[in-house]
Amino acid sequence: MSEINERREQLSEAQRALLKKRLQGRNATAAASKPIITKLEGSGPAPASFGQQRLWFLHQLNPQSAAYNMVNAVRIQGELNSDLVKRSLQVVVARHEALRTTFAMHNDQLVQVVHDEMDIPLNQRNINSIDSYEAAIVAVGQEPFDLAEGPLVHAELISNQPNDAMLVLVIHNIVCDEWSVDLIW
Repeated sequence: MSEINERREQLSEAQRALLKKRLQGRNATAAASKPIITKLEGSGPAPASFGQQRLWFLHQLNPQSAAYNMVNAVRIQGELNSDLVKRSLQVVVARHEALRTTFAMHNDQLVQVVHDEMDIPLNQRNINSIDSYEAAIVAVGQEPFDLAEGPLVHAELISNQPNDAMLVLVIHNIVCDEWSVDLIW
């Protein structure tokens, strides 16, 4: 039983009722304050935003540049199932259209193409020492993206021993910003 469940079980009936009421109120307030975004079914490619057009143009000038690669890493200590990490990554990608998006020119206009599915390879790299983590993360962050082919997410598990790994996600800024990264993690 989790610690939360144990603590909840220790509450009196009155305390549980109050907790339930507060949580429902918090959820209602949170839901009311969030804008509703409706999904457009089968609408085809969508025009790229001005910011995306700017990033696409800069990418065309120097496709090997890592200037707009957003690198995020989290250290995982303990037993790690890489297949489970891969499946979890695929669930996140399936949930967020931006992570399944590529870019194309259509009638002289840059458009976003959202794919039904997008496989994100989970590369694995072994390093010699804990000091090598930083260099390995920098190397992953320098890998270029192909904005037309995708995916616009790179994932790598870097480890220096069986129970010590770093999960690195690199996402091109054309499909993700700092605020959005917080939603993913």
